[in-house]
Amino acid sequence: MKIIVKDNFTPNINKLNKLFLYETPHYWGHASTNDGDPFYSTPLDIDHSNLIEIHNDIIKSAPMEFKMIRAYLNIQHQGMDGVFHDDDGDVTMLLMITDNPKKGGGEFEYKNEKGDIIKIEYKQNRLIIFDSKIKHRGLAYKENKPRITLVIKNKT
Repeated sequence: MKIIVKDNFTPNINKLNKLFLYETPHYWGHASTNDGDPFYSTPLDIDHSNLIEIHNDIIKSAPMEFKMIRAYLNIQHQGMDGVFHDDDGDVTMLLMITDNPKKGGGEFEYKNEKGDIIKIEYKQNRLIIFDSKIKHRGLAYKENKPRITLVIKNKT
């Protein structure tokens, strides 16, 4: 599966930004790998109506059927860059929730078959769908505001 990038994914991005930034608790201590630096994360109920609606909308723009197995938020503050890792499941869906960074940063990075690092710019309301086994990471903003992404893990 190639990496799919879709901009302006949902008309509800402002509602999701408010919900996930101000109304949802953020829990300290998640790391992408055992040796990675910790950042904030929030597990989400996969039966929640907002999440089911988002997942259904994603499936409409995806090339195959998916079954959601878990979902969560990644919350990274300045200096909390992720480390390269792969995910559980078969396909990962990542939706960029918070506003675009003014001073840069926030990129999604992955390694191609040759091991080259490819960067995808952070852009609010950008959806990225990719094979869960691709090594990837998220970079924090270069300013003092949180970068929040919604992550949905799937089985095919």
